[in-house]
Amino acid sequence: MFLHSNIGYLRRERHIKQSELGNLIGVEQSTIGNWEQGTRTPSVENIVKLAEVFDVSIDDLIKKKFEPVFPKRLKEMRERRSFTQEELGLSLNIDKSTICNWEKGKEEPSIKNLLSIVEELNISADYLIGASDERRGICHHNKI
Repeated sequence: MFLHSNIGYLRRERHIKQSELGNLIGVEQSTIGNWEQGTRTPSVENIVKLAEVFDVSIDDLIKKKFEPVFPKRLKEMRERRSFTQEELGLSLNIDKSTICNWEKGKEEPSIKNLLSIVEELNISADYLIGASDERRGICHHNKI
Protein backbone atom coordinates (compact mmCIF):
# COMPACT_ATOMS: atom_id res chain seq x y z
CA MET A 1 0.00 0.00 0.00
CA PHE A 2 1.42 3.37 -1.06
CA LEU A 3 -1.25 5.69 0.33
CA HIS A 4 0.98 7.55 2.79
CA SER A 5 3.87 8.22 0.42
CA ASN A 6 1.47 9.09 -2.40
CA ILE A 7 -0.27 11.79 -0.36
CA GLY A 8 3.04 13.56 0.20
CA TYR A 9 4.31 13.02 -3.33
CA LEU A 10 1.11 14.17 -5.05
CA ARG A 11 0.81 17.17 -2.74
CA ARG A 12 4.37 18.30 -3.47
CA GLU A 13 4.03 17.59 -7.20
CA ARG A 14 1.00 19.88 -7.32
CA HIS A 15 2.75 22.54 -5.21
CA ILE A 16 0.14 22.39 -2.45
CA LYS A 17 1.14 23.14 1.14
CA GLN A 18 -0.03 20.80 3.90
CA SER A 19 -2.16 23.60 5.31
CA GLU A 20 -3.80 24.20 1.91
CA LEU A 21 -4.54 20.51 1.46
CA GLY A 22 -5.96 20.42 4.98
CA ASN A 23 -8.29 23.28 4.10
CA LEU A 24 -9.43 21.51 0.94
CA ILE A 25 -10.11 18.25 2.79
CA GLY A 26 -11.40 19.81 6.01
CA VAL A 27 -8.65 18.63 8.38
CA GLU A 28 -5.76 20.24 10.25
CA GLN A 29 -2.29 20.61 8.73
CA SER A 30 -0.93 18.24 11.40
CA THR A 31 -3.37 15.57 10.20
CA ILE A 32 -1.94 15.81 6.67
CA GLY A 33 1.55 15.48 8.14
CA ASN A 34 0.50 12.40 10.10
CA TRP A 35 -0.99 10.82 6.97
CA GLU A 36 2.19 11.50 5.00
CA GLN A 37 4.37 10.05 7.77
CA GLY A 38 2.15 7.00 8.09
CA THR A 39 1.40 7.57 11.77
CA ARG A 40 -2.30 7.95 10.95
CA THR A 41 -4.47 6.73 8.08
CA PRO A 42 -7.20 8.84 6.49
CA SER A 43 -10.80 7.71 6.77
CA VAL A 44 -12.54 6.34 3.68
CA GLU A 45 -14.35 9.67 3.35
CA ASN A 46 -11.03 11.55 3.37
CA ILE A 47 -9.45 9.10 0.92
CA VAL A 48 -12.30 9.92 -1.48
CA LYS A 49 -11.66 13.66 -0.97
CA LEU A 50 -7.90 13.21 -1.52
CA ALA A 51 -8.50 11.30 -4.76
CA GLU A 52 -10.77 14.13 -5.95
CA VAL A 53 -8.25 16.84 -5.05
CA PHE A 54 -5.37 14.98 -6.72
CA ASP A 55 -7.56 13.90 -9.67
CA VAL A 56 -6.57 10.23 -9.37
CA SER A 57 -8.60 7.10 -8.80
CA ILE A 58 -8.92 5.75 -5.28
CA ASP A 59 -7.26 2.53 -6.47
CA ASP A 60 -4.28 4.46 -7.81
CA LEU A 61 -4.04 6.61 -4.70
CA ILE A 62 -3.79 3.49 -2.55
CA LYS A 63 -2.08 0.91 -4.79
CA LYS A 64 0.04 2.76 -7.35
CA LYS A 65 3.41 4.14 -6.34
CA PHE A 66 3.56 7.68 -7.65
CA GLU A 67 7.11 8.78 -8.19
CA PRO A 68 9.01 10.52 -10.91
CA VAL A 69 10.52 7.96 -13.28
CA PHE A 70 12.60 10.40 -15.33
CA PRO A 71 15.59 10.52 -12.90
CA LYS A 72 15.76 6.73 -12.60
CA ARG A 73 15.33 6.10 -16.32
CA LEU A 74 17.82 8.78 -17.34
CA LYS A 75 20.49 7.24 -15.13
CA GLU A 76 19.61 3.72 -16.26
CA MET A 77 19.81 4.57 -19.95
CA ARG A 78 22.94 6.72 -19.56
CA GLU A 79 24.71 3.82 -17.86
CA ARG A 80 23.32 1.30 -20.36
CA ARG A 81 24.91 3.40 -23.12
CA SER A 82 28.17 3.52 -21.09
CA PHE A 83 28.13 7.30 -20.67
CA THR A 84 29.45 8.99 -17.57
CA GLN A 85 27.54 12.07 -16.44
CA GLU A 86 30.40 14.17 -17.74
CA GLU A 87 30.38 12.47 -21.16
CA LEU A 88 26.64 12.88 -21.56
CA GLY A 89 26.91 16.50 -20.47
CA LEU A 90 29.64 17.15 -23.04
CA SER A 91 27.61 15.55 -25.83
CA LEU A 92 24.58 17.68 -24.87
CA ASN A 93 26.66 20.81 -24.17
CA ILE A 94 25.40 20.77 -20.58
CA ASP A 95 27.35 20.86 -17.33
CA LYS A 96 27.86 17.55 -15.48
CA SER A 97 26.17 19.03 -12.38
CA THR A 98 22.98 19.54 -14.39
CA ILE A 99 22.96 15.87 -15.41
CA CYS A 100 23.54 14.97 -11.75
CA ASN A 101 20.63 17.17 -10.65
CA TRP A 102 18.35 15.59 -13.26
CA GLU A 103 19.26 12.12 -12.04
CA LYS A 104 18.60 13.11 -8.42
CA GLY A 105 15.24 14.62 -9.35
CA LYS A 106 16.31 18.08 -8.21
CA GLU A 107 15.73 19.63 -11.64
CA GLU A 108 13.91 18.76 -14.84
CA PRO A 109 15.25 19.35 -18.34
CA SER A 110 13.71 21.81 -20.75
CA ILE A 111 11.84 20.35 -23.72
CA LYS A 112 14.85 21.21 -25.91
CA ASN A 113 17.18 19.30 -23.56
CA LEU A 114 14.72 16.40 -23.27
CA LEU A 115 14.73 16.04 -27.06
CA SER A 116 18.53 16.16 -27.11
CA ILE A 117 18.72 13.43 -24.45
CA VAL A 118 16.27 11.25 -26.37
CA GLU A 119 18.29 11.62 -29.55
CA GLU A 120 21.65 11.04 -27.87
CA LEU A 121 20.50 7.96 -25.92
CA ASN A 122 18.34 6.65 -28.80
CA ILE A 123 15.22 6.18 -26.67
CA SER A 124 11.66 7.45 -26.78
CA ALA A 125 10.65 10.52 -24.82
CA ASP A 126 7.56 8.61 -23.67
CA TYR A 127 9.79 5.98 -22.06
CA LEU A 128 12.06 8.53 -20.44
CA ILE A 129 9.21 10.42 -18.75
CA GLY A 130 7.25 7.30 -17.81
CA ALA A 131 4.38 7.53 -20.30
CA SER A 132 5.41 4.19 -21.84
CA ASP A 133 7.51 1.16 -21.03
CA GLU A 134 8.70 0.93 -24.65
CA ARG A 135 12.26 2.22 -24.86
CA ARG A 136 12.18 3.04 -28.55
CA GLY A 137 9.47 5.15 -30.10
CA ILE A 138 8.28 5.32 -33.65
CA CYS A 139 9.23 8.50 -35.42
CA HIS A 140 6.62 9.92 -37.75
CA HIS A 141 7.75 12.55 -40.21
CA ASN A 142 5.03 14.39 -42.06
CA LYS A 143 5.85 15.20 -45.65
CA ILE A 144 4.49 18.43 -47.01
